[in-house]
Parts: sequence; C-alpha cells; structure tokens
Amino acid sequence: MHKEFIRKVWPLSAENIAYFQITLPDEEDFYTINLYSLTGDLVKQKDFSASGYNVIERDNLSAGMYFYNIINQTGLEVAKGKMIWE
Repeated sequence: MHKEFIRKVWPLSAENIAYFQITLPDEEDFYTINLYSLTGDLVKQKDFSASGYNVIERDNLSAGMYFYNIINQTGLEVAKGKMIWE
C-alpha cells in the first residue's frame, strides 16, 4: 500500500452515502474507488480528481457488505477495505 496515501471511510455502516477522505501525494492527480459485491462483481466505480472528502452514493445497491479498493492514476492499489450498506 502507498505510505503517503491517507484514507478514512465513514460511516462503515451507511444508509445512503459513504464518505471517503483521501489525501493524494503531490505527484498524483486522480484516483478511482471501486466497490465490489461479496461475489467479487464490480458494482460501482467512481473517479475523483482531488484530495479531500468525496462521496459515494448508494443508488440502487442492495443492503449488505461490500469491498472497496482505491486505485491511483498508474493503476496501483493504494488502499482497500470493506463497508456495509444498511
């Protein structure tokens, strides 16, 4: 994982919106957050171009646990974790 990359996700159990706090190293301009179902299917993907607080909306995703990873502009996974939509 990327040492300079700082992330915070809250709430870990969300109803409609999840917040991702991202700090990009100076040499990086954007990143992608991918959400995966428990079966490994990519169910949501969102690109961001700035550090700070970014929002992922639930939209039509079913309640349950999801995995996420955060990919930098070169395709390197810089963070990963799990979250729950209530």
